[in-house]
Amino acid sequence: SNETLLDRGIEVSRLGSHKETTEIPQSQRDQSFTFAFTPTAHSIGDWGILSSLPKYIKKLYPNSTIAVPNPTLCHKIFQPLFDRGEWSSITKKPWETGYMMWQHNPYIDHWLSPGEWEHEIYTDHYRVWSHEDNFNEPLIEQILRAFGATDEELTQWDTRPKLYFSKEEEEECNEIITKHIGNNPYGCLLFSGRVEKYMGRWEFDPILFPDAQEFADMPVFYYSQFDLDKTEWGNIFKNKINFKDLGLTLRHQLYIKQKAHFNLGYQSGITDSISGGGSKITMLTPFDERGLGSNCIRGTKYWFKDQTFKVY
Repeated sequence: SNETLLDRGIEVSRLGSHKETTEIPQSQRDQSFTFAFTPTAHSIGDWGILSSLPKYIKKLYPNSTIAVPNPTLCHKIFQPLFDRGEWSSITKKPWETGYMMWQHNPYIDHWLSPGEWEHEIYTDHYRVWSHEDNFNEPLIEQILRAFGATDEELTQWDTRPKLYFSKEEEEECNEIITKHIGNNPYGCLLFSGRVEKYMGRWEFDPILFPDAQEFADMPVFYYSQFDLDKTEWGNIFKNKINFKDLGLTLRHQLYIKQKAHFNLGYQSGITDSISGGGSKITMLTPFDERGLGSNCIRGTKYWFKDQTFKVY
């Protein structure tokens, strides 16, 4: 409303509502309207895990127009949050995250500028959960249910994250892959955490060793906050290329990760964001199953620090 964020001043323990207690509006599927949407958080993962939302809104409402705030409008809407330093530990310009992650998405019709939109912009606060006591359902499914998707449709759809790239980006990245790997299958490793207590090596990461052995003969691109060659990881993966040495943009790294045969390492938004591109994903999370919440991705293997795992 008026391109500002409205705070009702109400604190809740969980956003959204249970489907058994919610009357979901049933709009006409063939209606024509503009669906303007933005997440309310601005890390790579916050936008990444919802990257397939425009595609499935189009499935629900084929005649709809999908509009997303551009960086200038995003800054205007969320300026109070940015001014107090939200997401500043991740990037100096968090209002640009959305465009960086969703650009070239063929299901987005328009990037909204300030002054273009007088109606409500929907957010990820619109969500309906399938089970009142179950946090382990992908956020995108909860949002789609709030806008009329049936449980049967959600079961049939592959709503995992999918990023899109320009032809130029694809050509540049394929050249990098060929230069370092040739035409061989490869993987990507990520051993990094942005929360202070999870920076550096996690003492429980040997949990991943058995899964890693399956790919030990493959070359890998990697990013790590510690020297892999001083750990067992250096023995498992001897043929490895450090992303830090290549001077790549984040978009280039995302493309290389999305095209990889496998991705393995610590749970991170950058890996969450490419987990619907066909790569086999195995991640170690510092949370328990409940703590992972709606950030889970279908088909991803999550190891928890108590040495249990789950594939959603």
